[in-house]
Amino acid sequence: MTTFYSAVFFTGLFFTFLTTVLGSILEIEGFEAHFEEIDLPDLFFIPLKPIVLLPFITVFGGVGWLMTASGFGRILTVAAALLNAFAVGAVMYNLVFKKLKAMENTSSSRREEFIGMDAVVSESIMEGSFGSIKYENKGNMYRSPAKSMDGSYIPAGTSVYIRHIEDNVYYVEPGPGPS
Repeated sequence: MTTFYSAVFFTGLFFTFLTTVLGSILEIEGFEAHFEEIDLPDLFFIPLKPIVLLPFITVFGGVGWLMTASGFGRILTVAAALLNAFAVGAVMYNLVFKKLKAMENTSSSRREEFIGMDAVVSESIMEGSFGSIKYENKGNMYRSPAKSMDGSYIPAGTSVYIRHIEDNVYYVEPGPGPS
């Protein structure tokens, strides 16, 4: 059983490390992946989300490993490992995930608010294709995929304004937005 618990513990540590490092690298590269938004079914009162599952797995393996190595019986070890893992999962969900989600919702905006706003092309918008824009709203910087309204090329650094949003693509035109 020691091998099982240590494998679970190190698997949890590995995936926690991997998501942290990959998340940082991908964020630097401009790729945004929102793993916390993956909806899996709820288990009792704890939703199965990566921010809850990774600490759950790590704590389950760690407590099980320590208790097995200390000579505790299987039933007590499994019960203690599960109890501690559920407790940490509940804490992560209630004190971290819910708080971050609430903070995110207070600073986020509705898409309609972005229409007419000024932005800057951050990655050239190729003719008939996509590029990227960045813009500010409520003190937050945003980056979104963009296309030109008329399908023309718009070089990086050009001031544009947002005319329309469809399927998460921002359609823009060069120049300042209407006042």
